[in-house]
Amino acid sequence: MIFELQEYDGCFSMDMRAETVAEAAQLARLKMNGTKEMRGIYVYADKDGTFSGSVVIRKAKKDTSELK
Repeated sequence: MIFELQEYDGCFSMDMRAETVAEAAQLARLKMNGTKEMRGIYVYADKDGTFSGSVVIRKAKKDTSELK
Protein backbone atom coordinates (compact mmCIF):
# COMPACT_ATOMS: atom_id res chain seq x y z
CA MET A 1 0.00 0.00 0.00
CA ILE A 2 1.31 3.41 -0.88
CA PHE A 3 0.37 6.25 1.48
CA GLU A 4 0.75 9.96 0.83
CA LEU A 5 -0.03 12.73 3.28
CA GLN A 6 -1.18 16.04 1.81
CA GLU A 7 -1.60 19.27 3.78
CA TYR A 8 -4.06 21.95 2.69
CA ASP A 9 -5.16 25.21 4.32
CA GLY A 10 -7.98 23.65 6.35
CA CYS A 11 -7.23 19.93 6.45
CA PHE A 12 -4.92 16.98 5.93
CA SER A 13 -5.60 14.24 3.40
CA MET A 14 -4.21 10.72 3.65
CA ASP A 15 -4.22 9.20 0.20
CA MET A 16 -3.89 5.42 -0.19
CA ARG A 17 -3.21 3.37 -3.31
CA ALA A 18 -3.44 -0.41 -3.25
CA GLU A 19 -0.62 -2.36 -4.89
CA THR A 20 -2.12 -5.85 -4.49
CA VAL A 21 -5.56 -7.44 -4.62
CA ALA A 22 -5.39 -8.03 -0.83
CA GLU A 23 -4.74 -4.32 -0.26
CA ALA A 24 -7.62 -3.41 -2.59
CA ALA A 25 -9.84 -5.65 -0.45
CA GLN A 26 -8.63 -3.85 2.69
CA LEU A 27 -9.60 -0.50 1.15
CA ALA A 28 -13.02 -1.88 0.23
CA ARG A 29 -13.52 -3.10 3.83
CA LEU A 30 -12.41 0.32 5.12
CA LYS A 31 -15.12 1.94 3.00
CA MET A 32 -17.81 -0.56 4.05
CA ASN A 33 -16.96 -0.89 7.75
CA GLY A 34 -15.17 2.32 8.69
CA THR A 35 -17.02 5.11 10.45
CA LYS A 36 -16.23 8.80 10.31
CA GLU A 37 -15.11 8.64 13.93
CA MET A 38 -11.39 9.02 14.49
CA ARG A 39 -10.18 7.02 17.48
CA GLY A 40 -6.71 8.51 17.51
CA ILE A 41 -3.91 10.18 15.62
CA TYR A 42 -0.40 9.25 16.68
CA VAL A 43 3.07 10.39 15.66
CA TYR A 44 6.25 8.85 17.02
CA ALA A 45 9.80 10.22 16.93
CA ASP A 46 12.41 7.58 17.65
CA LYS A 47 15.87 8.22 19.08
CA ASP A 48 17.44 7.16 15.78
CA GLY A 49 15.69 10.08 14.03
CA THR A 50 12.93 8.12 12.30
CA PHE A 51 9.35 9.33 12.42
CA SER A 52 6.24 7.21 12.06
CA GLY A 53 2.55 7.78 12.52
CA SER A 54 -0.83 6.13 12.52
CA VAL A 55 -4.49 7.07 12.33
CA VAL A 56 -7.06 4.83 13.99
CA ILE A 57 -10.56 4.80 12.46
CA ARG A 58 -13.45 3.23 14.33
CA LYS A 59 -15.22 0.25 12.75
CA ALA A 60 -18.98 -0.06 12.48
CA LYS A 61 -20.52 -2.18 15.23
CA LYS A 62 -21.52 -4.87 12.74
CA ASP A 63 -18.78 -5.58 10.21
CA THR A 64 -19.64 -6.30 6.61
CA SER A 65 -17.08 -8.77 5.34
CA GLU A 66 -18.49 -9.57 1.90
CA LEU A 67 -18.29 -7.56 -1.28
CA LYS A 68 -21.51 -7.76 -3.28
